[in-house]
Amino acid sequence: MAGNRPDERVSAFADPSGAGPLVGRVRELRKLIESFEDACGGRGGVHLVLGDPGAGKTRLVGALAEQARAAGAHVIWTRGWGRSAPAYWPWVEVVRGLTQDLDGATLRRELGCAAQQLLRLAPDLVERLPPPTPPTGEDEDSDVARFALFDALVALLRVRSASSPVLIVMDDLQAVDEGSLIALDFVSRMLRDAAVLLVVTAQERVPEWTPERQQALQNILRSGRRLALGGLSRDDVGRLIESKSGAPACAALVDAVHAKTEGNPFFVREVIALLLAEGRLEDPPAELPLPEGVRETIRRRLEPLGQHEFATLELAAIIGRTFALATLERAAPFERDRVLDALDAATDLGLVEPVPDRLGDYRFCHVLIGDTLVSGMPIAARLNAHRLVGEALEQVYRGAIEAHLPEIAHHFLCAASRGDIAKAVDYAERAARRALETLAFEQAGDLFERALAVLERADTDVPRRAGLLLGLGTAQS
Repeated sequence: MAGNRPDERVSAFADPSGAGPLVGRVRELRKLIESFEDACGGRGGVHLVLGDPGAGKTRLVGALAEQARAAGAHVIWTRGWGRSAPAYWPWVEVVRGLTQDLDGATLRRELGCAAQQLLRLAPDLVERLPPPTPPTGEDEDSDVARFALFDALVALLRVRSASSPVLIVMDDLQAVDEGSLIALDFVSRMLRDAAVLLVVTAQERVPEWTPERQQALQNILRSGRRLALGGLSRDDVGRLIESKSGAPACAALVDAVHAKTEGNPFFVREVIALLLAEGRLEDPPAELPLPEGVRETIRRRLEPLGQHEFATLELAAIIGRTFALATLERAAPFERDRVLDALDAATDLGLVEPVPDRLGDYRFCHVLIGDTLVSGMPIAARLNAHRLVGEALEQVYRGAIEAHLPEIAHHFLCAASRGDIAKAVDYAERAARRALETLAFEQAGDLFERALAVLERADTDVPRRAGLLLGLGTAQS
């Protein structure tokens, strides 16, 4: 690993999955390489890579794994599989991977009695080792027996790292069983003087974890290093688009994709793939599409929500990316406490967050969370929600309604086909004329056009229509 400078190693890396170069993670990959080099020097430990789904955690540690293999390290890649997997499954894979080329005599010589402990995790080793003395039920459940098992894992890692460094990648930590997490806590503390690096990826917020799991994670965080992945920069999004499309990306497309995806690499790739498939990359639509892969990723994050919590977030999404608690409480068809409970649950899941320095205001942590919620609503429910929000805003802004006319008009216009057409047109016209007064001609023209479109659904009102057309003409001229 010492042959090239870190910058050279990082910039030259091409993702082994075949998805193209690793874009925009030079600093992050450099930090992981430095941790691996520390481990190679006998200063082992654990490095946690945290981030939202799609942030590129797996691709990043894949880059490190490729570098470590090239340096001659033992690389074992494992992951959490949720409740469907046997207990200690990640460690089962570690034991199998590190013992597959060792015969029974070597295992006994190098590990001593610890070799027998490993049979608990990998019974197939019995072909190379004599079967252990059957433990009693008391021994099987005791802390002493589990300590011996964890200590055997440490012994195995020390033995294998004596000849060449060991890199253990544990992907999706939030999906491992509690025993595996406790084992990771134990092992990570015992290998600080060994050539072993454990790199763990996890979602940053996992509120359903038990207190024991939370405690183990906190211990790991204290004893190891932490790397949080945010969104890619605008320039990096441009490079990612070019790598996917094979052609330079225009500034307008880069701006639109960066704003829509907030730099989430997976979301960027999905949007570009859909535009390429539809032949719209050179002339993208004004509103970028939301690919099904992105929707599904976000839907999985929404799954832990209860029915009323989900309904509350749908209503919040109708209000907008940022929403006021006062508006949501008035629009919601249930008690204030249930609204607050829903926001607490959504905050714990990392779906919404309070807006700093703006008491009572919240925002979705990613713009596409709100987009997914709105796009998944039945049409009738969406129209009704816009009406409820419009009526709530009338109450919230009473006494100062002129300053909020465009916002109120938007919701009543969206609800017009199932709501009050006259009110929708009235608010739209008032907002448009106020926009003219403030020289916001583009906004005025848009509002006049929307008011005219709604008015066409009602009985013909020639004088009203003539007034709207004159207003539109003024804005356009």
